[in-house]
Amino acid sequence: MEKLGKVVVKRLGGSGGEGFSRVELGEGAGSLVVNGVEMAVDDYYSTLVSSGSEFVMTEEVKQCRKYQQAWPDVCHCIRIQTVSTPSGARILFNFVRFGGAGQDWCTGHTLGGSVFGEVDSQGSIEAVYRFEDGTVRRYSEHPDTGVRITGRVPNWDLICEKCLEMHEYLSDLDYLGWDVAATDEGFVILEVNSLSAISPVQFFHPIRRDGELNKFFS
Repeated sequence: MEKLGKVVVKRLGGSGGEGFSRVELGEGAGSLVVNGVEMAVDDYYSTLVSSGSEFVMTEEVKQCRKYQQAWPDVCHCIRIQTVSTPSGARILFNFVRFGGAGQDWCTGHTLGGSVFGEVDSQGSIEAVYRFEDGTVRRYSEHPDTGVRITGRVPNWDLICEKCLEMHEYLSDLDYLGWDVAATDEGFVILEVNSLSAISPVQFFHPIRRDGELNKFFS
């Protein structure tokens, strides 16, 4: 904390941003600001310990300028789902989530108010969506800032190349969901999921139309 000034903390298990905190040094001695609320260091530490969970602590990711303009408060998250097949690692599907109004600290579940969209195999986002008042609304811009977020993901070819390369290295694992953030320099891995859900992408199309993947999921 003294070196970086700000870190992010996430529970090792769970989903949808459960247990996520953005932690900054507070103005007072021995204080921190956790998700906008100032508290004593000892109190925060006690909260972590009493939860009985393990946590990952890391520096805050600086996302690419394009997505920073769209929603600066929360880093976007691109899920790249790779699978092991007899012919090697393969990308199964991709989708992206952005923060939005009502989500101050992390990009959580698509049903929880985040803005989401499919990323096609060429890295393009044609539209984004959000669940609002019991229905799904379609946008070409971020619904809260009006900044255009459709178009090609920065550094897409590099992101795909490296995710496939890393899955080949971890070839004993059949199914890996890479959560990455595009940066101006390349990309950053936010986390890797060993049992990620397929439901978000099925909003866009049924993945079991593919014969090889239907066999995999059966």
